[in-house]
Amino acid sequence: MSIPIRLLFVVPAVLLSINAWSQALLSKSTGQTVYVPSYTELYKSNSFSVKGLTTVTIHNIDPHHSITVNAVTSYDTHGKLSKQYLQEPLILRSFASKSYLVRSEKGFDGIGANFIVRWESAEEVVAPLIESRMLANSGTQGYSLSSQGRVIETKSRHHPSEK
Repeated sequence: MSIPIRLLFVVPAVLLSINAWSQALLSKSTGQTVYVPSYTELYKSNSFSVKGLTTVTIHNIDPHHSITVNAVTSYDTHGKLSKQYLQEPLILRSFASKSYLVRSEKGFDGIGANFIVRWESAEEVVAPLIESRMLANSGTQGYSLSSQGRVIETKSRHHPSEK
């Protein structure tokens, strides 16, 4: 008898969580700065780690509009700027993607490389999906992690009354 009562509380909470998650994925914006956590090293124990490689991928998921990626920068474990990946803005058409590969031997260690992606659009678009994937192996074991970017700044549209 207590299970159905619990379901009355659990099911709505799960549905609200799914709805909030899906709305966040489909939010519209004219530009954002996105922090993307990434890893080039995994710790198996206090004294043993596995180095690997990571990719950061930007997916333009808007079905009608292009976006312009203005900056892709990486930072090491200590927050020091490591690399700027774009020399000029990159235009991603609808459903286009662009990936950046980082190998652990390129100077990253521990829980770095961390990325900042800045993008914009002339009109409101569905915000891109920006992900990182880490791959590593040790002997016969393979490891894989993924994480999604988190918006840390949103470009706001100016109203006609604003200067």
